[in-house]
Amino acid sequence: MRQVGLDDLPGKWPERITPLGKGDARLSASAAAELGLCPGTPVAQGGIDAYLGMLGMGAVESGDLAMIMGSSTCHLANSAAPLWQRHVRLLPRRHRRGLYTLEGGQTATGAILDWYRRHFAGNETAEAAKSGRHVYEVLDAKASAVPPGATAWSASTTGRATAVR
Repeated sequence: MRQVGLDDLPGKWPERITPLGKGDARLSASAAAELGLCPGTPVAQGGIDAYLGMLGMGAVESGDLAMIMGSSTCHLANSAAPLWQRHVRLLPRRHRRGLYTLEGGQTATGAILDWYRRHFAGNETAEAAKSGRHVYEVLDAKASAVPPGATAWSASTTGRATAVR
């Protein structure tokens, strides 16, 4: 850690990690006064937005899949057995003891869509304003009208895009 300038990092790590939903901490009187909350309010461990979204969607059993999009896109699946894949992260017992969470996704899909909207979707933005719809509804409708393969590109299971001539 010292070689990369992170020698103080281990001292910042928590001594104890509590699984989601298992916290038993209570808000102290001084913290409650500072925050305007009641003393003794339960304090729970937080989590990553996509993983908590997975729980909120009810994807909690083996075989369940959650697809969550924000600035990135996460594909999160539960498995009773470890499934090692080259492009998929495997996280043991992320949500429930005895299950593994497999994670895959794209790191910037939502951000790219927002960039496209801001720089190239002026006509769609105007159309959305006139029709009282959200600009992404207009973009979705236009994208849905394009037949598969019409753009002369196809994707394969190897992860490579191929030009179709």
